[in-house]
Amino acid sequence: MSSPKIVPRKKKMTISESALLTVARIVGNQQDILQKWLRRRDALHKHRTPVASGEVGELHARGPNVMRGYYRAAEATAAAIDDEGWFNTGDLARFEGEALFIVGRTKELIIRSGFNVYPAEVEAVLSAHPAVVQSAVIGRAVHANEEVVAYVQLLPGASATTDELMAHATRHLTAYKRPSEIVILEALPASSTGKILKHRLTAAATAEGKHHPTPATA
Repeated sequence: MSSPKIVPRKKKMTISESALLTVARIVGNQQDILQKWLRRRDALHKHRTPVASGEVGELHARGPNVMRGYYRAAEATAAAIDDEGWFNTGDLARFEGEALFIVGRTKELIIRSGFNVYPAEVEAVLSAHPAVVQSAVIGRAVHANEEVVAYVQLLPGASATTDELMAHATRHLTAYKRPSEIVILEALPASSTGKILKHRLTAAATAEGKHHPTPATA
């Protein structure tokens, strides 16, 4: 099935309307106002409130350059855009002053023993190892909890053991962020554009005794 078509937003937002919101950024001129607001969602996904500066939350955007909805896809539109016109980007982010930092994707968030683990942070640590070319981190459900599983691809000609990589992670990550398991693959499964196919890794990690997905492109 093809992706829903996007219907552009036609209404222009005024300066006075933007002043009512917590955060606003003007790009170019009045017609290019883009407002971004980090919101925390509760367990029922019904009430959203602004998060403090430096805290991580969902990134929502609203403005004349944000779509009105998906063409002939009311359910998809309702899932992505709330009644006030805020579009949920699916990104997890934080504000530090005027700077905006993307820390990961909502669907990839790992909740381990009640703590949030952002795969991008763990991947950055593992990929900083001199023998690693790239890495991918996913969550695996275990006994009403999630554990962190990391897949790494080594540089051609490089050598490193899982114990060495685990020691590296231990030096740079707090306990709940450290992988429970590190798997070394010849190549990570990737699409034709080079995007790592994490769903294959998740399926492999979930299947008992199966931790080596085929690194074919798709």
